[in-house]
Amino acid sequence: MLPFIQDRDVLTITPLFSSLPRLGEVVAFIHPGSHNFTVHRVIRKRRNQYLLKGDSVKTVDGWLHLCDILGRVISVERSGQAVLFGLGSERIAIALLQRHRYMCNLVQLYDRFARRKKG
Repeated sequence: MLPFIQDRDVLTITPLFSSLPRLGEVVAFIHPGSHNFTVHRVIRKRRNQYLLKGDSVKTVDGWLHLCDILGRVISVERSGQAVLFGLGSERIAIALLQRHRYMCNLVQLYDRFARRKKG
């Protein structure tokens, strides 16, 4: 989920209860292929199925049923500070960029810029 969620970030995940995941929300689930605990973004939804994808990966996870989603990420903390970008209203724009496969290119540009800034 780079660059929005990074290694060592602390995530708060809450059960869905009665509200359905919305476009752009970051959700937790057990990946159907690897059976690993995974956190990815909802990039499309239809009825009770959700298409999920990580922000820095090229492939989608596939359509998951609502019952396969464990909960939604409601907060991200990095080095004791709240990370707000990626979970607010901009989440919809990020999901649309993901849907049309532009996000990976933007993440690569971000990585290059971040490395130059550090070096």
